[in-house]
Amino acid sequence: MRVSYLIKQILYQNKKRSSSSVILLLCIASAFLVFGGFALITLNLRTAAQKLKGEVQIEVYLTDQITSLEFHALLQKMRGFPEVEKVTYRSKREALTQMESYLGEDLLQGLDLSPFPASFLLGLREEHRRFKKVARVASRMQGEEGVDEVVFAGAWLKKLDRTISKFLIIDLVLGTCMALAIVLMVANLVGATVRTKAESIRIMSLLGASGADISLPLLMQGIFLGGLGALLSVLFLRAGYLILTSQFSGIEFLPAHLLLGMILWGMALGAGGSLIPARRLLRAWR
Repeated sequence: MRVSYLIKQILYQNKKRSSSSVILLLCIASAFLVFGGFALITLNLRTAAQKLKGEVQIEVYLTDQITSLEFHALLQKMRGFPEVEKVTYRSKREALTQMESYLGEDLLQGLDLSPFPASFLLGLREEHRRFKKVARVASRMQGEEGVDEVVFAGAWLKKLDRTISKFLIIDLVLGTCMALAIVLMVANLVGATVRTKAESIRIMSLLGASGADISLPLLMQGIFLGGLGALLSVLFLRAGYLILTSQFSGIEFLPAHLLLGMILWGMALGAGGSLIPARRLLRAWR
């Protein structure tokens, strides 16, 4: 079957049912726009989370009675953890200097000895910065000789992981509902095309046309509508992004491979919707 014939058929059918095609395109574009909007929020939330998690450190406070042997044994042990990227020692004097920078020198003036304990700061590798993994590393240090207390920002880290998980679930639910809706809408439009072309299809069959000759234009119509609707949503999403970035900085846009995936997904959903009436037509054909 010639490509020019398929293109003419797609344009003819969409022109013949222009109002229905436009409504379907807008529905597909709106569905992908909502999905893309949530995907954009999720992406930026995860980016912000990664930046915050880059500052996550486990602080291991040391007792004043720690011996040199315990100190070096503890240091070697922490450096041997596969999750740990960097170990930094902060002396009591350095802890006092840091607190002076936070609270002001006047408040701590006159202190000859630092009331703050020495500590080790453990920086974790990027793949180990989720709450459960950070908590697992922290728990290994509890009860070690020379360790007084182990602390990390567990509460907000746990909430952050939960928030990102919730947005990922929303994306999944939205994507599933959107996919079902698009398939049904395309199936309804293409089914209406089949019903209006019933007489033409009968004549084509009498003239010797094969099942593929009749069903392929229907399939291409669904692919065209699904892909074009997704493309429109990408353009709308980009326009909204440009408006946002004119007011706010630091917002990331969806990567090119994800945008391409949305368009291909739209084409696949359009094809899936077209297959429903096309298969019915082929069964009737046989």
